[in-house]
Amino acid sequence: MNTNRKNAAKTEEDTGTITTIGEEIRSRRKSIGIELRALAALAKWPIVMLEEIESGAALPSASVIYRIAKALNVGLAVRDRWCSLAGHVAPDLAAALLAQPGRWDDVRAILSTDK
Repeated sequence: MNTNRKNAAKTEEDTGTITTIGEEIRSRRKSIGIELRALAALAKWPIVMLEEIESGAALPSASVIYRIAKALNVGLAVRDRWCSLAGHVAPDLAAALLAQPGRWDDVRAILSTDK
């Protein structure tokens, strides 16, 4: 977990509001009625560390994001978004890109049309 990049990763959603990974995790947790202590137990991660993530004081590693995503029962797209918010590429996406170096131009073309 990186505590040096406090609130570093923010993005603008369709609603126009700026969110952090911590805000998204807290919102999801509350929307399904899970207390922080229960999330800590489900994710097998210390509650104090989850508090830091939700408050924006720390960014989780990709492996911690996977634990939290599984505990909160979110889909792959949400998990991958959270990885991006924390400054990571989801390991399975990175592996797919590395396995297909000839397709990188295709990815860059997609990215250039999204601007």
